[in-house]
Amino acid sequence: MSSAKQTSAVAQCIQVTWQNEAMFGTSSDVFLHDLAGGGFTVFTTESKYFADVQSKGQATAVEFYAPQGDTQAALRSAAIATCL
Repeated sequence: MSSAKQTSAVAQCIQVTWQNEAMFGTSSDVFLHDLAGGGFTVFTTESKYFADVQSKGQATAVEFYAPQGDTQAALRSAAIATCL
């Protein structure tokens, strides 16, 4: 996934969106970590879901990771799409 927005804006949007208890239930602890090479990782408790947000040229690239077959993966991916 990619966006024309700045990496910090996309990462913060993902963090806030993933904290929505009405959408994701009570496990809504979401953290933001600076990456050494620039960009951010947004992740949930126990790192069950995470997204790497990094600059790629003029764009911001987002790589989303979730357990295969997880029931919330599609919902969290859709939440990321609203931030792009």
